[in-house]
Amino acid sequence: MNSPRQPPGPLLLAFAVVLSLIFCVQHAWGQPALNALNAVSITIPEDFVNLNLHRVLNLASPGIVREETTVVVGGTRKDGSGEQHYYLGFKEEVADASLAFLEVKEKKGGQLEVTKSKLDGKKSIQYYKVELAKPLKEGDEVTVVITATYTHLVKAFPKEIPQLGKQMLEFRDNVYFFSPYKSEKQKTTLKISSEIVSLREEPHPVTRSQGAIVYGPYTDVAPLSYAQLYVHYVNSKAILVAKTLHRKMEISHWGGQLAVQEDYELHHNGAKLKGQFSRTDFTVTQRMHDHTNVVKLLTVTLPPKAHNPFFRDIIGNVSTSRFRNERSRSVLELRPRYPLYGGWKYTWHHGYHVPLDGFLKKNQKAGQYVLRVPFIGGLPDVTIEKAIVSIALPEGATNIKVSTPFSLDKLTNTTTYTYLDTLGHPTVILEKRNVVDEYAVPITITYDYSSVSLLQKPLAVSVAILLLFALSALYTRLDLAIIKDPKVEIAAKLDVHRRVVQQVAVEEKRLLGKLVAAFDTFRSTKEVENYKEILLQVENAVKSGWAKLSETARSADVTDASYAERVRKLQQLKSERLNKMKTIQSEIVQFLTVDAKDGIERSKKKAIMESMDKHEVEMKQLDAQIDALAKSVGR
Repeated sequence: MNSPRQPPGPLLLAFAVVLSLIFCVQHAWGQPALNALNAVSITIPEDFVNLNLHRVLNLASPGIVREETTVVVGGTRKDGSGEQHYYLGFKEEVADASLAFLEVKEKKGGQLEVTKSKLDGKKSIQYYKVELAKPLKEGDEVTVVITATYTHLVKAFPKEIPQLGKQMLEFRDNVYFFSPYKSEKQKTTLKISSEIVSLREEPHPVTRSQGAIVYGPYTDVAPLSYAQLYVHYVNSKAILVAKTLHRKMEISHWGGQLAVQEDYELHHNGAKLKGQFSRTDFTVTQRMHDHTNVVKLLTVTLPPKAHNPFFRDIIGNVSTSRFRNERSRSVLELRPRYPLYGGWKYTWHHGYHVPLDGFLKKNQKAGQYVLRVPFIGGLPDVTIEKAIVSIALPEGATNIKVSTPFSLDKLTNTTTYTYLDTLGHPTVILEKRNVVDEYAVPITITYDYSSVSLLQKPLAVSVAILLLFALSALYTRLDLAIIKDPKVEIAAKLDVHRRVVQQVAVEEKRLLGKLVAAFDTFRSTKEVENYKEILLQVENAVKSGWAKLSETARSADVTDASYAERVRKLQQLKSERLNKMKTIQSEIVQFLTVDAKDGIERSKKKAIMESMDKHEVEMKQLDAQIDALAKSVGR
């Protein structure tokens, strides 16, 4: 018998209860609740103090906030060891969604390395670690400049405005520099040149001047201090956001050109248009458009010597554009098919060609090509939510290495195929989210490319053309018909017969001409042996042609009896013509050689002349019959 089942132990029951609780929490509160339960609090050692700090926020661009903070950092360690890692703090939601660019430099030195570091889950603070040039101990200090760029922090308020309404924006931030270290002295300057609707003027002191608002200076500011900064102001510039930018570049060593195409999906994220769009009002109020957030023109800066520009959208080519070359740049002005108001979007792509020598150099020592191209193009003050840059290198490029002055979200190597490719173009695809103008810096790609690879395309073209000719020749000789047409076969055979008849006629004409020339020579020189020799040669050659006609007539009996009969008739007339010629020429030979020795009687001479005239008439009749018949049986 089987033993009875034992009840579960208390340890197993406790484990089951915990799993059930986790399952319930996850479905009731979602994953963020679980993250909050697992959140860890981070403590940053107070190894530094901000001796003096000046923070400048620039709101000149409507959708992008640029911050430059100058900090005099002092060391606090008294053990003499010093600390080299200086931390910056950002609210987690700002670091994830808004922080687009971060750079730290020494004021009198070079750029410092910045890496994403610890996350304080309890306080929702994301820390970034700065590697100072040297450790700082108590009494040491260094001045650093922190540059940060933020997106999606400026919002339109009100969210909807009429077609001719003024756009107003609001900006919220922290009055203090959000630092994990104590600040002995700091102030914040807000640069804003437009009309201010409302402003939170706390904590004191807050002073206004032309184009700027100054908060502070404040002393003895505690770590991670926060006081809300709020400003509501007028700004008629559009908040432009590119949901995607696909920048495609293709290198041609043969043409010495760099082909560039940029695909945009551009959204206007400013105050939305309230109500319906009126084309009449838009046309009548042209002079007032500068005071609204409408976008009528997009100006793209291109490299100098750019040429062959194009501008197309989903409908087709857009002719409302202007292009000009200047000394230090080229400018492409794009006018969309319709004005762009808040809440609207426009999708298009533009492109151009530029000489390759301005971007590609060859390292003679390493034997490698070095390509330096900008990561993004020249449409300023646009937030790019996702930038995809694909660079197609020449076919046959190897040992490809990519170097960027910033981190990437994704780097992919693939192959792109175009016309007459054999191996395809090695293609590097770089992806990054939340991209701003600060990323319009060169990226470097090195690769090997041999002279043999340079001949790959011409060889491929040559082989393709030869194959095309070979296939064409083969196709013309193939009979692909399942059932052959008897009429077509008969016509093909008759065409062969006509070619034979034509060839015989041409050859016979040449031979008879040769005989006439020999006869004329005889009449001048009276050398009869030479004439007789040529006559024999011509007669044998002509009869050989007649044999071909006889063979042709026999073959044609099966396909077309009437045609065969005409060929035989032609052969008969040709035989009569040759006999007539021989008769005429033999009488004249007899007259000039034999009778001339014995003396020529006047009556006999007259008879010979009458005979020649008769034969001449008969010869003309034969020639006419032969020509008419030859046209019906020849080509």
